Order: sequence, then C-alpha cells, then structure tokens
Amino acid sequence: MDFIKRLANNLLGTRKEHAVNGLGIFSCKVLECWKTDHYLWWSEIRLPFCPETITIMANGDARSPFQSQTTRIKQLLENWETVLDQVDTVLSARIRGEKGIAAYANWRERFYPQSIWASDTNNKELEISFVDSDLEYSFRFTWSDGLVRSLVLDNEEEDDAEELKEYPQREYKFYLFDFLYFIGELWSRSNGRMSGFLLFFLYNMLTIALPAYFLLVRIPGIGDNREILVFYWGFQFLFPPIFSWARYQKGRKAALMSHYRHPKKIGAGLAVTFLLIPIALFLIETWLIKRLPWP
Repeated sequence: MDFIKRLANNLLGTRKEHAVNGLGIFSCKVLECWKTDHYLWWSEIRLPFCPETITIMANGDARSPFQSQTTRIKQLLENWETVLDQVDTVLSARIRGEKGIAAYANWRERFYPQSIWASDTNNKELEISFVDSDLEYSFRFTWSDGLVRSLVLDNEEEDDAEELKEYPQREYKFYLFDFLYFIGELWSRSNGRMSGFLLFFLYNMLTIALPAYFLLVRIPGIGDNREILVFYWGFQFLFPPIFSWARYQKGRKAALMSHYRHPKKIGAGLAVTFLLIPIALFLIETWLIKRLPWP
C-alpha cells in the first residue's frame, strides 16, 4: 500500500510550500484525499558555515512540516560548533590506527554537510550526512539529546551489516534492474520523494510498457480489443510494486546496498542523467516503431 500511495502522490499530488523562519521554504506534494497522512517536506538552503546548499527534510501533515521537528533542526544549527566538536572526537577515535579510513583525518577541511533529516517521527533524532568535495567519501550520524550517536562511515549501513550476518550462506546475483533499484534507494537518502521502486517503475513505464503498448495497438485483433488493453495496463501498474516487494526483502536488499560501492551519492548531475536516460530510450524506441512497416 505504501508503494501505491507514494506513486499516486508523486504523480497526482499538488505541490505546496511552507516558509519556516531560518530554514527557508519547504516544499511537498500532497494529495487532498490523504490529508491525515505523514508527508516528507524538504527545503534547500545555503548556510554561512557551508559552501554548498544543504537539503533539509522533515515529516509533516498536508499543511506544513511538524513544528516540533523544525524546532529540533533549528536547535541543531544553533549548536553546530558543539556538534562538530563531538563529531571530531568520535571520528578521531574511529580512524586512530586505521589506514583504510585515513581520508577522514582532516574531515573539517574536506567534508561539508549534505543533508539534515528529521527521520524520527517521535522528534527525538536528526540524521546528518556529510560528503567530501570530491564525492569519494561520506559519513553520517544521528543527533539526539544534544549528543552525536551512531556514526557510520562511507555509506555503510549498520542495519545492512546486521542483515548480512543473518544470511552468510546466501550468494545473490545482481542485474541491471537491481542497479536501478540501488540508485533509487541511494537517491532517497538525499530526496525522500524518490525510492528504488519509483525509479524502477519509471524505467519500466518508459522503456517497456509504453513502447510495447504502441506495438500492441498496431496488431490487428489486439489493438481494438479493450479487454486485452485493460489487462495489459493493469499488469504494467501492478508488476513493479509486486516485483519490488517480492525481490527486495531484507536479506537481498542489505546485500544489494553493500554490493554496489559507487556512486556514493546522487547529486544534481547524476539525478538529471538517470531521469534523461529513460526519456531518451523512449524517444528512440517510438521513432523505431514508427519506421517499422505496418500492414
């Protein structure tokens, strides 16, 4: 059901904006029929201590982000220097004697904050992610009760690691569509409106479903058969969520997120690229279909 709601909200939702003093203008797509549901609001701002824009995400209802969460984010920014000092202490302890993570030694000079996410609906935790200027390394941590907690280096999921321990004997094979799902899940860390399922659905719709439909309507006996076409579109809308739910259970999803090590994050350039690829393929396929000889 969550898949269907997210898809419907992204396709049919109305874009709303809400200004929060000190945090910029938050945006969100909202469906009027689901006013009581939680929505993910986001804002992009440039702060004095950061050379790049920061994405801020908070949960909310159909009217605005929750005030309790935006208040927590303001408290974090007000205590930013204290937070950095705590990160410094934790990182120093982590990298001492570890050659593989020496890149984090001078992190204050190389890394900048990428996103701040009020991921906990109980308003207790904020998740902050940092990335280096070359986009080669990253780390994130949670902040609650004035303390830095659960610091994770280089996009290594703690939950994924725990899940992998439960399935040590399994060897998974991954394909191109698995990579697309990985990209969507990675993308969701900086933009909650995207997910592995949504990216998979987009590619399936533009590169398979629509071109195949244009072929079907040209086939005598099928193109004018309404029942067949209704069944076809029902299958195309139901297949992606069912397939995603069935294939990406906890064990496989954990292995997938650990299998692909690059990219480390989805920036604006990569986001545009992954959106343009299915559009370009769709245009090429429709052009070829038009050039095919038809009776």
